[in-house]
Amino acid sequence: MTDLVATALGYPTVVIGVFGLVSVVGGVLVYLFTIKPALSPLNVIPGPKSTHWLFGSLKEIIDTKWSKGHFPQPALSWVKKYGGAVHYRAFLRHRVLITDPEALKHVFNTKADNYPRSTDSRLFLRVCEIIGGDGLLSSEGDAHTHMRKMLMPHFGFAKVRQFIDVFAGQTQALSAQLDRLADTNAPVDMHDLFTKLTLDIIGLSAFGYDFQSLTNQNERVMAAYKMMNQPPSILFAVGRVPQVDPLVLITDPEALKHVFNTKADNYPRSTDSRLFLRVCEIIGGDGLLSSEGDAHTHMRKMLMPHFGFAKVRQFIDVFAGQTQALSAQLNRLADTNVPVDMHDLFTKLTLDIIGLSAFGYDFQSLTNQNERVMAAYKMMNQPPSILFAVGRVYLPFFDRWPLRAIQRRNDAKRMLFQTVDDVISAKLKSPRRRTGAATDLVDLMLDNQSTEHKISAEEARTHVMTFLTAGHEVS
Repeated sequence: MTDLVATALGYPTVVIGVFGLVSVVGGVLVYLFTIKPALSPLNVIPGPKSTHWLFGSLKEIIDTKWSKGHFPQPALSWVKKYGGAVHYRAFLRHRVLITDPEALKHVFNTKADNYPRSTDSRLFLRVCEIIGGDGLLSSEGDAHTHMRKMLMPHFGFAKVRQFIDVFAGQTQALSAQLDRLADTNAPVDMHDLFTKLTLDIIGLSAFGYDFQSLTNQNERVMAAYKMMNQPPSILFAVGRVPQVDPLVLITDPEALKHVFNTKADNYPRSTDSRLFLRVCEIIGGDGLLSSEGDAHTHMRKMLMPHFGFAKVRQFIDVFAGQTQALSAQLNRLADTNVPVDMHDLFTKLTLDIIGLSAFGYDFQSLTNQNERVMAAYKMMNQPPSILFAVGRVYLPFFDRWPLRAIQRRNDAKRMLFQTVDDVISAKLKSPRRRTGAATDLVDLMLDNQSTEHKISAEEARTHVMTFLTAGHEVS
């Protein structure tokens, strides 16, 4: 063993570093392409084996459907062989192709809220050149619900019946064309003909324009339509999707009101920020800052009444008392002529105020009487390293790895969660009298008279941790 260590130490540091980096990268690749696919719960669904180590079945789909023109292959063969639900891999994503009517009804109708559309697909459709905006296929939440309510009445039986003559006329034109082609015994590109039929029907029934593509009288438009629907190369697709979002810092009160209140539906939160907050350790769930659509609207309706003037006025004594305590502390420090860490003091002030006003707990951080909790709060709000953040999102059981940094963050998380859980548990076991005044926001949220939705202990903790996180950011 000693000889092995001595031999390792004899190599240059650069060589050891390169070897370590290669080992880590190799381990990640083995996990992504071997271990993770093997552990996928979707493996119980039958499906084809991947034909490419990196792209899975995606390359086969593109080659068969577009390059060779064998539409609707390979999907048709898969459905015939494996049934109404087919599991396959496309790049690093596992997908399920559903054709069973009951399963489709379950996903798109009965339990549609449980099956949000893929973020990547929505992003692709949003920046897709041929669509030119955020439409029914790329929207989600309230925006999608609004578009669906607006469009669905036009697809009812009475409305669609008005276009039967259009459907019949174009179909008969295609049938006549196929009759003539049948006598030639030459191969027929059915995908090309059905693309033309679709374009003509949609043109006439959607906006009253005859593309005349079946009769080849508008070849330039047909060529443009085909080109815009042709899947782009991988390099083109990557270059098309914006990698860096421009940011705007707003402090003007009228602009803030416009974004967060008047036209809030026009300014959805960043998907990346919401994903980060959803897996954020200190929040521990999907809260007001990470939710969107109906879930966000529901939380906002539940919480907003507790931030009205009449409710907030109940906590003025808390704000005043803690601010006076800080002022007294600053007066003493002013006489010492030593530098003062104002960020640290305002962090403590914020923690004490939120603790008392949000869930009735005095952290006593300004008086340094609860240093362990304060240290845990600071640690959980400390931005993690890039490697830690990547590991947190992509590596399995990362929070259980035996690394000192991970263990320290886990200990801090447990301490904060336990502190909040104990307070909420005590409130649930001994609810305040209805005639008494609420002492904190959790009292108001747990009060049946204050809200139609009686929140659970987990929801209450998520909201409290959201307040603590937001308070730290604005302190």
